[in-house]
Amino acid sequence: MLAGVLLILCAMLPYLISFERSKPKARDIVLTAVLTALAVAGRAAFFMLPQIKPTCAIVIVTGICFGSARGFLVGALSALLSNFLFSQGLWTPFQMLALGMSGWLSGAVFFEKQVPSRWKLCAFGLVISAVVYGLLVEGSSFFFLQAGEGIEAVLTVYLTGVFANLLHGIATTVFLRMFGLPLIRKLQRIRQKYDLKA
Repeated sequence: MLAGVLLILCAMLPYLISFERSKPKARDIVLTAVLTALAVAGRAAFFMLPQIKPTCAIVIVTGICFGSARGFLVGALSALLSNFLFSQGLWTPFQMLALGMSGWLSGAVFFEKQVPSRWKLCAFGLVISAVVYGLLVEGSSFFFLQAGEGIEAVLTVYLTGVFANLLHGIATTVFLRMFGLPLIRKLQRIRQKYDLKA
């Protein structure tokens, strides 16, 4: 269990160190803080609805507008900070990695390219939040639930999480459909106006 958590934390260190070494200006730090706060507030606002949160949608938009490194940072920080409201645990590093990877992949696929269509954005959000996020977070079950070994244990863990992951994916798709493109356009204008780093 401890080895798994340490492995996840070590996987995130390069992104945190690279942001620190880039010597970000105050406006870059403020932007990261504001996007992280928006993601945390979105999760807190929908606390009564399990799996229905705009957090992953905000992280995806961040990656699209500001690149993989910023997307990863906002994703990891939003998971860590929002868990002060929802409770910290052994699952926190896995959620940090899952949301971080959601932002990183968004930047890798869409950053500095043509703004995706609404349907392409929604389809991407569904895959990222239901599959990538789901696989990483459900993987934590092998560490703290002692799910067992072998293909049966793997299938049991992932099949029991299908409904929750699908619900999370649909919710992310709905949030991206509602505010994804307008938020992308606004953030891109802010980036150009203030010459913000990726």
